Amino acid sequence: MATPIHEWIDRMRAAHERADREELARVRAMSQAERVAALKAACITARRVLDAMTAEARARALAQRDPLPESSVRALKRLREKASSAGK
Repeated sequence: MATPIHEWIDRMRAAHERADREELARVRAMSQAERVAALKAACITARRVLDAMTAEARARALAQRDPLPESSVRALKRLREKASSAGK
């Protein structure tokens, strides 16, 4: 018998949430040196991916932007202003 879609969605959501919690725990447990090594590995991989692209694809990838939501931009502006006034 087929599983109703809402049950399947609930199971998948729970599985993803569990995986996210496990990944978060793993990252939190990392030392600073391990975090630096992971960042370095990610940067090396990104460079290799970019090098493997055609010039046109690389230009499109590097031009891609994922802007913050306006609410986040406003919140950051308020925090910067508060930090600036606190330092005076």
